[in-house]
Parts: sequence; C-alpha cells; structure tokens
Amino acid sequence: MITAQPDFISIAAPSKALGSPAGERVLREALDRASELPYDEAGLVVAVDLAKVSLATTSYIKAGLLPLFFSGQRYADQAGSGLTETGDVPALNLYPVFCNVDDEVLDTMNEVFAGRRLPFLAAPLCNGKLGNGRVFGFLDEALVRTIRLIHRREQVTALELASEFSKEDIKPTAWNNRLNDLWRLRLLRRIKRGKAWWYKPTTKEITYGR
Repeated sequence: MITAQPDFISIAAPSKALGSPAGERVLREALDRASELPYDEAGLVVAVDLAKVSLATTSYIKAGLLPLFFSGQRYADQAGSGLTETGDVPALNLYPVFCNVDDEVLDTMNEVFAGRRLPFLAAPLCNGKLGNGRVFGFLDEALVRTIRLIHRREQVTALELASEFSKEDIKPTAWNNRLNDLWRLRLLRRIKRGKAWWYKPTTKEITYGR
C-alpha cells in the first residue's frame, strides 16, 4: 500500500525479502509511483517501511534498496556510480529513507552500503509520519562532523555555517562542498533562494550511527 503527500510517499515492503525478485518489486513500485507524482525542486522523500521484513538477503538489498538510492544519486550526479552493477534506473530526485528496520536487516544493509562507501538513512515511521533519522553505512569524518553540527536545524546555508562556526577555519566554499556532498548522498534536501542554496535534513532531525 502506498500513501502520498506533496513531498512524501511511503511504501510497505512485503514480509518475504529473500531474493532479487522481491527487491525488484519494491524498487519498481517506488519508481513507478514517484514517476507519476508532481514534486518541487526539493524532491520526494520515499519511505520504505520494512517493519514486516525480519530477514533480507544481500541480493534483495542490491536489487531493490540500493538502486533506489542510486536513482536519487543519479539525479544529483549523472555519473551514476554503481549503476553498472545494479542495472539502470531513472534519474529521479528521490530521497530514500528505510523505516522500522529490524536489527539483523540493518546489519545486512550496513554491510552492503558501507562496502560501497555509501550511507543510507534509517528512521521510524508511525501513522504515516517519519521520525528522526540516523545515518548508517559509510560517511567520511568531515561529513559526519557536518551532520552533527546541523542535525537539529530546519535549514542552513554555507555562509551561515562559516559565520557561526568560524573557529572551524572552514571557508564558505568548503562548507558548500560539504553540504553539496550530503545532498548528493541524499541525506540533505535543498532549494535555491536567490543565489544561495538552502539545505535541510531529509528527516526532521538527523544523526550518525546508533
């Protein structure tokens, strides 16, 4: 079942997640629905509810959850890193969030994503509303530091970070690069106002790790 809001959809994954065909079905459902919806420059959050999934194979993750991430990343970076392994997917401005993930499933996802030096965002989903997100997988220390500085903010610009954290001795251009990297990794959303990009966490708040 899929529920839709202007910038958010949720998809309930079936309980059987033991192979690539099941992963492909989740991926196709998400991409088909996202392709039908109008959404603005900030993009579309796709919450995949894994509450019923107690066991997920690596092939399921590689066929379904990983390419969903690549669809969003491909939009941000047309290089499409990794697409040769998982098959082609459309470039859509999507922000996947994996919800209500069982600990064993989370460990398997962590292995798959971290092995490719990629992060993913996990969060609770209750009554159609996303809770605070946590980043798993791989994220370099500079980006982890940035996440920890901004995790409670509704929105932020590179100039604001350079001004507020002047003791960090990081120029606005470097802050912008960090924010852009987090956007490319689908952890931050963004919109342009005037000449500045404004970034905000994909979920209400965002932290790193357990």
